[in-house]
Amino acid sequence: MLLRPHTFLREEEGGGEPQPTGGIGGGGPAPAAPASPTGTMDFGSEDTFKAFVGSLPQEQQDMAMFQDTKSFSSLVDQTLNAQSALGKKRLEAPNENWGDEDWTNFHSNVRPETTDGYTFAESYDVAQGDTTVKHSLSEGDVTELRSVSDQLNLSPQQANKLGELWAGRSVDATGTLDGQIAETVTAQQRALQNEWADNYEINHKSANEAFEILAEKVPELRDLMGWSPIVENHPATMKLFHMLAPLVQDAGMISGGQGGGFGGDTVAGIQAQIKDFDSQNEQIIMADPDKLSIGDKLKRDDLLKQRTALYQKLHPKS
Repeated sequence: MLLRPHTFLREEEGGGEPQPTGGIGGGGPAPAAPASPTGTMDFGSEDTFKAFVGSLPQEQQDMAMFQDTKSFSSLVDQTLNAQSALGKKRLEAPNENWGDEDWTNFHSNVRPETTDGYTFAESYDVAQGDTTVKHSLSEGDVTELRSVSDQLNLSPQQANKLGELWAGRSVDATGTLDGQIAETVTAQQRALQNEWADNYEINHKSANEAFEILAEKVPELRDLMGWSPIVENHPATMKLFHMLAPLVQDAGMISGGQGGGFGGDTVAGIQAQIKDFDSQNEQIIMADPDKLSIGDKLKRDDLLKQRTALYQKLHPKS
């Protein structure tokens, strides 16, 4: 007798064939087929991210990191950036409630430990009209800028910007001062020209010759005059050296070809020669030619030629 496998029948509502439920020889229920995916999730989609945020508690939904984010991709980028910033020193932004201690702590983190930590460019490009001027700070400028930057608790970057502004102001101030000096010198020269009139050129030359001769004896005199163009070209200065010129000549400072390399060809020297010449030959020069003998007339004509030659040396043709 053959044994038939046991089966457990389950009656469905309304009857039907018995269904095997397992056991030896009866087999087991067919495994359920896996569900086929309907599609992949788009993590760059704003709708997907909104759905995710909508599933969070309300207090989390209101957080800025979710309010300001549009997709999972953006959220990942923010997370990576925050992770890379960990361990970096971050300063709290100043606010109106800070006290002295807060400010002291803040400044200690942005300024160098010593004033030597403030460095400046070798030169700054400064716009001056249509051109660009390179201006280098002097040692005095750098020292003063370091002191000011230290007092103001500036960062090195802020101090360098201050140096750039300083250079611009220096160029503007120098240009303004040079212009004012040039105007003053021109006015002084015009005033002296009006006073000396036709004698301006010869008197000017005389004053300069006397200065050069005296400057060889007193070198500091050249430094003094070179200190300021206004002093150097002042009418009082020019008049003084013009008045000193004959005294320099009389003191023998230009004898023997010495004294500024002028020798006897200075204005004072030539004027002295003319004076001596006229004194020695006054009688025949001032005499009435009609009353002179032929020999004296010839002598007088020769003397007048010599006198004319001296005046030509005094007033050379330009």
